[in-house]
Order: sequence, then structure tokens, then C-alpha cells
Amino acid sequence: MLINIISFSSLILSILSLVIHYAYSRKNMKITKYDKVTSLFHEIDIRILENPETRDYFYKNLELKDNDSIILKNKVYTISELILDSFEWISHYLETSGKTDKLSWNNYMINVYNSSPEIRKFHSKNIEWHPYFQKMKEKLPNKELLILTTDKINFPDLNSENLSIIKTCEKNNICPTLLSWHDFNPELKYSSPILIRTVWDYSEHIEEFREFLLKLKKSSNVVINNVDTILWNIDKTYLFQLEKKGIKIVPAKYYPKGCEIKVIEKSVLKPTIGLGSQKALLLNENESITVDYDSILTTFRESIYEGEKSIIVIQGKAKLQINKYPNNNDWRVQPQYGGKYKVMDKIDDDAAKFAEIVYKTVHSIYPNKNFIYTRVDMLIFNQQYELLEFEAIEPSLYGDLSTKATQALVDSISDLHY
Repeated sequence: MLINIISFSSLILSILSLVIHYAYSRKNMKITKYDKVTSLFHEIDIRILENPETRDYFYKNLELKDNDSIILKNKVYTISELILDSFEWISHYLETSGKTDKLSWNNYMINVYNSSPEIRKFHSKNIEWHPYFQKMKEKLPNKELLILTTDKINFPDLNSENLSIIKTCEKNNICPTLLSWHDFNPELKYSSPILIRTVWDYSEHIEEFREFLLKLKKSSNVVINNVDTILWNIDKTYLFQLEKKGIKIVPAKYYPKGCEIKVIEKSVLKPTIGLGSQKALLLNENESITVDYDSILTTFRESIYEGEKSIIVIQGKAKLQINKYPNNNDWRVQPQYGGKYKVMDKIDDDAAKFAEIVYKTVHSIYPNKNFIYTRVDMLIFNQQYELLEFEAIEPSLYGDLSTKATQALVDSISDLHY
């Protein structure tokens, strides 16, 4: 009996020893793999730091020209090969890795791959050199989407908006690549559609942004929303064109820079170009002011305290309603001024109808299948809705509050044929 107990105990100890050894080996293997990846990317970083003239060929879609020097070409080819060799090693390693590791690494590798024509060219000429990377690439979704954001500012909800669209794309078999519009080359022709998304600093770089859009249009890329609508939407004087087409707006008047204004009723003065209530002023009756920039003076509606309604419209259909409320000490609804947002379970029928009419009216001005999504802001006055603002450049989809609008946008993009 004692011998049996001793034998059984020995067996248990042996099994425990094997389990501990296996766990330890796996941990060491993981550390070894991590060290290998770190070493590979360290070598790439050193090469690019030693040859800074090559950087844009890997991160800004820059392409070698025929008249570039042989020295530059060889440097770019060498780094392209080194990057692809690193991708090959990682792809091989990922064969036995978990889903989370695969997703994050695959996204990273494809983002770099999509950002460099030279890496893509080198790979296409030497596919047999990187079979594991090619195998990974073939398993990825056929559809890709380039998403433009900014890296020049740090708005609190910028990351959540970007993360929401990325996750939704991945769930819908679309491979997203997030790029700053400041580093994006608009003159190249891309095989994937370009979604202008969280370019939330464009008003601070307005001439650069206009030039960027014009180059994008000239390059004949597929852009969502279409460039003509975005250019038109930059300046808030679009409100007067919509008014002429029968859209009821909050009463407004345009004043050019340097003009002196005598306010006859409580009003809001804001620049014709700007977002998030930038430089907006609340003026009381009989106040006088000389404007420092082209401005619009709109009648202040007390109904703002009952909530501004924002309707997200995707391809002509209202998909989400957010009610925005200022705090007790302010009249602005943006979070940076203490405003609060509430997702409505049901979209108000009259608000949806008004928003859809506004969308269709704009679409009639610039008919284009790539005019897909917008936000329509409105206030109620005398039991009728009035347009406060129409946003087709970079409307928030409120991805941190609801995935409805983001999902509807991605569904629409999936259905388009390019």
C-alpha cells in the first residue's frame, strides 16, 4: 500500500514537473520571440535614422522616380527587404499565436505595407522570398479603406472615434489604415477608397486643407465624402444657399472682416470657417462689435437649453439622434464647455424627416455616389425645425456612445463597388 502511495505521489510530482517545465519553456520562447522582434525593428530604426532621406518612402507613400540616384534607390531597396524580412519572421511566429496577437500585428504590418509603394513593389517582385507574409496577406479582407485623421491635436474623443471606425471595419471584413492627412500624399492614385474622417484641425490649416482637397480631386481617387461637397461645406455661408433652396435655417446674416455690427437682438457671432464653437461669441441686444474675421451672426434660440438635436444621416436615411445640452453656466453644447450628450433610443420622426430633406437638398447641389454621411444640427422654434449647421467634412459619429452610425457608415462603404 505504501509503495503504491509513493508511486502515485512520484507520478503526480513528475506531471507537475513536466507542466512547470512546459510553462517555463513557453515563457522563455515568448521572451525569445519578443527579443527577436525588438532586435529586428531596432535594426530597421537604425537604418532609417542613419538614412533619414529614406523615411518618407516607408511612411508617407513616397515613390522612387526614374531620375533618383542609384545610391538612394539601393538604400530604399535594402530597407524594404529588411522590413519584409521582419514581416516574414513575424508572420511565421503568428502561425502559432493567439487571435489578439494576430489581429494587432496583421493590422500593423498591413498599415506599413499600404503606406509604402516601394515595399509593395519589392514584395510583388519577390513574393517567393516571403511565403508566410504572403499567406497572411491572402487571408486578409479584399477590401481596404484609407481613413484620414490628424496627429496635430489631442482632442479627448479623437482616439475613441478612430478606434470605433477601425473596430467596425475589422468586424465587417474591411482592412482599415489610419493616416494623418498632414502626411498623406493626395497626388498619388490609391487602389482603396479614402474616407475623410477625424480631420478635426482643418480650420487651423485652412489653405493647406483646401490645397490638399484640390490635389485629391485632381488625382481621381475615390473620396468619401466627395471633394466638391467638402469644399462647399467648409464655409458656413452654405447656409444661405440652402435657405434659397427652401431649407428653414436659424435666422442668420453674413458680415465680412472689419465690419462693425450693431446687435438688435440676442445673437451668436461665429466665424464662417471653424468648428466646435471656436471663437463664437454670445452678444446681447444693443451690443456693438467690429468683427476680426468673416462672420455669421445668428439669432440666439432659447430652445438650445431644451437640447440641440443632431441627426446622423447615412446615404439619405437618419440613423442616429444625439441630443446635446449646455450646462447651466454656458450656452454652448460641446463637452469642452461642459455640454452633455444623450443618445436617443428612437429618432424623432419630424427631426429625421427634416434631416433627410437637408441631405437630399445638398445632394442635389453636388450629386455624387460618394456623398455618404453627414450630421444635421437643428433647433426647434415655433414647433418647426431650423437648420443650425450641416456637417459633411468630419462629423462626429459618437462612437463612444453608440455604434449605430459607425456601423451604418461601414455597411454603406461595404456595399459600394469600386
